[in-house]
Amino acid sequence: LSSRIAALMLLTTHVLAWSPAAHPPPVCSTGVLPEPAAAAAVAAAGAERCARLPAVGSRGGVARAVMTTDPPIAVPGRMSKLERMRSRYGVAYEPEGGWAPQEDAISYADLEAGVGDIASFSRGDSVTGTVLGFEPNGVLIDIGVKSSAYCPIGEAALEKPMRPEDVFDLGASYEFLIVSREDENGQQLLSRRKILTVQAWDQVSEMMAADKAVEGTVAAVNRGGAIVTVEGLRAFLPGSHYLPGQNPPEELVGQPLKVKFLDVDRENNRLVVSHRKAMVDQTIN
Repeated sequence: LSSRIAALMLLTTHVLAWSPAAHPPPVCSTGVLPEPAAAAAVAAAGAERCARLPAVGSRGGVARAVMTTDPPIAVPGRMSKLERMRSRYGVAYEPEGGWAPQEDAISYADLEAGVGDIASFSRGDSVTGTVLGFEPNGVLIDIGVKSSAYCPIGEAALEKPMRPEDVFDLGASYEFLIVSREDENGQQLLSRRKILTVQAWDQVSEMMAADKAVEGTVAAVNRGGAIVTVEGLRAFLPGSHYLPGQNPPEELVGQPLKVKFLDVDRENNRLVVSHRKAMVDQTIN
C-alpha cells in the first residue's frame, strides 16, 4: 500500500510541474490548429505522437491519422471524398488501389441539351410506337418520349376486341394517332382505330372507283334492310338492294355477303352497298 501511495504522489508532482510553455501540445487529427509561426516548432512532436496512433483496419482499405494543418482543397466550394473525410474526422480512408477517378459533374447546359433530345408530340400527330406490355383494358406503347403512352382497348381496332392481345403483338410496331395531351404523369392517349378508319375509307373509295365487288359480313338485319361490315366499316344495305322482291332474312346475320358500293361519303360517314348489283354484274360477266 505504501508503494502505491508513493507512486501516486510522484505522478501528482509531475502533473503539477507541467507547463504549457515548456511542453507545447502536439497536434494530430484531434488537436487544435497551431498558429503558422508555431507550426514548425510543434510539427516534430505532433508527427511523433500521430505516428504512435495505431492504424484502424477496414474492409478493403486502411484508415490512417493525418495532420490537420490546413489540407489543400483543389476546387473551392467542391470538396472531394478525401477532403471531406479529412475535414470531418481528421483521418483519411484510402481503399486498396486508391479512389476511382471522379466523373465530371453534369452541368445545367448538358442537362438541358439532354432534355432537348427527347421527342415530344401534340394531339393529332401520327406516331409509330412499339408494344411494351398489355393491361386488362389497354396496352402500353413506347413512342420515344419520357413516359410510355397508353392505347385503350376501345381504340385498338375498328371493332373493339375482347383482349388487346387479339390485335397487338408484344414488341411489334404500329402506327397510332395522338388523341390527348400529356397528363400529370406525362402519359398520352393513343388511337389505333382512327388510323385504321382513315385507311379503310381510302380503300373503299378506291373500290368504288374501280366498281369492284367485295365481300362483307352481315352484322344486323332490320325492316329497312341490313347492316354489313365492309373493310371494318359499317355499311347500309337497303332491303330493295338485297334480292328482287326479298328482304334480308334474320338467318343472314354473321354470314358473308358479296356487295358493290352505291355511295361512299366520308365527310358524312355514309356508306351504302348493294348485293343485287353485285349479283347482276356477276351474272353478266
